[in-house]
Amino acid sequence: MSPPVSLSTPARPWLINPARVCIPSEWLTPGLHVVELDRPWHDTPFVVEGFLVDRQDELLALRLNCQQVHVDLERSEPASADRLRDRLLDPNRTALPARAIKPRIDGRPSHAARLQFRRLMQQGAGGPVPAGSRWLHRLRQLMLGTTAPTWADRSDRGDLQVHARRGLLQPDALQVEHAGEGDFRAGLKEAARAVQEAFLIREACVQNAQAETPHPLPAESLNRIAYRMADAVIAHPDTLMWCVQTGLQGQNPPTRVAHPDGSSQAIRVAVALLMLGRHMGLDRRSLAELALIGLLADLGKHRIPGSLLEKPGMLTAEEFQRVKSHVAHSLDLLKGYEGLPVEVELAIAQHHERLDGSGYPKGLKGDVISLFGRMAAIADCYTALVSPRAYAIALSPHDALTNLCEWSGVSFDAPLVEQFTQALSAWPSGTLAELDSGEVAVVMVPARKVGDRMQVRVLLDADKQPLTSPKSRFILGQAQALELQPGQTLLGSLPVGAYGIRLSDWANTLMNDA
Repeated sequence: MSPPVSLSTPARPWLINPARVCIPSEWLTPGLHVVELDRPWHDTPFVVEGFLVDRQDELLALRLNCQQVHVDLERSEPASADRLRDRLLDPNRTALPARAIKPRIDGRPSHAARLQFRRLMQQGAGGPVPAGSRWLHRLRQLMLGTTAPTWADRSDRGDLQVHARRGLLQPDALQVEHAGEGDFRAGLKEAARAVQEAFLIREACVQNAQAETPHPLPAESLNRIAYRMADAVIAHPDTLMWCVQTGLQGQNPPTRVAHPDGSSQAIRVAVALLMLGRHMGLDRRSLAELALIGLLADLGKHRIPGSLLEKPGMLTAEEFQRVKSHVAHSLDLLKGYEGLPVEVELAIAQHHERLDGSGYPKGLKGDVISLFGRMAAIADCYTALVSPRAYAIALSPHDALTNLCEWSGVSFDAPLVEQFTQALSAWPSGTLAELDSGEVAVVMVPARKVGDRMQVRVLLDADKQPLTSPKSRFILGQAQALELQPGQTLLGSLPVGAYGIRLSDWANTLMNDA
């Protein structure tokens, strides 16, 4: 294998790690091992995250879907890696545009994205957006339709979209002052009941979607559970997240329930949207609408064969189109839903659209995408990143949020990514985290602003052995770490299932001791 490329010359800033390089997709050749894209993997036909390019159709698809990719030279074929090194080190080559290169270390998000994430965490989540902020003014323009889409094909926007943009929300919808956080433990039982009812109703919707001739969705039941979930997040922003992380269901005493992936994912998206909406100060009605979006957006996937959704390898053009058709299936299943808010239907139609036009099904750009559509795209992507899948490793919440910062301004609305990051915090409720003592804990109530302590329950000792009884502790997060005794600050979050931990096994004990 060729020796690593020297990093001593400042003229080669794109080579942050000798083994990992970021290159324009046009430079790809067979034999190179692609490890990162410039967009979420699930926005592309590549189901497996990271692979050796050895087919012409893979090469063409990468060039079509990405402007830049990250290549691992050590995992690439030696001859292909050497040719790429020679091209990178050629003094006569044309300089790469600065915007085309976003170096990463070991496949992790860029330094700029990590700095942005750290800044957002230091700002904290201090409540609704100030009424006089420029960001709030921009959102109002978007919601009231006063920001004109100058570059959109107006003939293809449709009456539904035009109508929704003229009055998506009331001007004062962002002025709601939700009461401060209530008692976490007191709100858990109601939140658990809401999650369980949402699961049962969603499963009924799935069975209906899989029927040969689907019936209209149970609008009354869906509306009722949407408001119950909204009330739960208003009472305390973290109880719903805790319940979906631990698998609690609303029984007395509560017990764990194994949620099939489809309904579990939908509820997680709904909860993420609710937390974002509450942080933005949206009113109860708007929060209920966000819950409906999460519960129904991907319902159409249950009309797509599961073998296709979990196919190992690149999807063919025909297969990818069939997967993307789940949006149309979801909209078709909404027919007959009496009283469905137009903004809910619009967001479901747009939750896979991206600001730069790289999304689907219409390839919409910028302000043509509704506010709720932008919010749903962020919540859906985050949920996919932190969830274990057959073809991808789950990321920790910290890494998933940092990736969103990486893609903000291109795929996702940057101000909304900031609000989402602060709403969830670096360590959302139910997150596994390692302490500086080597112990492993689960976050109960995260810190909302700088200087606040978060409540955790320690599950494993420093040797990663389960404790007989979880220990409650109040600690500081990494961003606010001071000179403290070991075990009083976090090193970072861990992905779902780290060290073999199944939170559902601890759910009852943790809830009773909250």
